[in-house]
Amino acid sequence: MGVRDDGTSVCDPTSQVWGVRGLFVAGNGVIPTPTACNPTLTAVALAVRGARRVAAELNQRKDA
Repeated sequence: MGVRDDGTSVCDPTSQVWGVRGLFVAGNGVIPTPTACNPTLTAVALAVRGARRVAAELNQRKDA
């Protein structure tokens, strides 16, 4: 996960894969840095953020 497609990340902060519109990834592998604790809450928060992005895109397509 990264803020720009600079070759060091697979997806943006909302889990959309760089260069592939509509493809989202999820899971603990999206967490950009090692964790020193149980990553469950972080993974859930990232999944919610990604799901909100997917829902917003679907609503835009429906309204278009």
